[in-house]
Amino acid sequence: MAEKNHFLTLFFFNFEANTRLLQAATKVDVDAYYTQDGYSHGSLHGLLFHLLRTENVWRVILQTGQGPNPPLALEDFPDLPSLES
Repeated sequence: MAEKNHFLTLFFFNFEANTRLLQAATKVDVDAYYTQDGYSHGSLHGLLFHLLRTENVWRVILQTGQGPNPPLALEDFPDLPSLES
């Protein structure tokens, strides 16, 4: 039972952290949100999409034992509202 509580704590912490990141992103100027910053995911939008895709991959693996095929594509999430839904 302790393991279950541990995972639930981690899940809710992650959910809260992502919620805060998405809320903070709504305050960023649109041009800055899409600016290619030279880091590994290119822009704030790219970074937030990376978080979404990574969580989706883990969710599908834990539910099915296999990764999603195909994984989520950035083209299907063109803006912040699409990442939030």
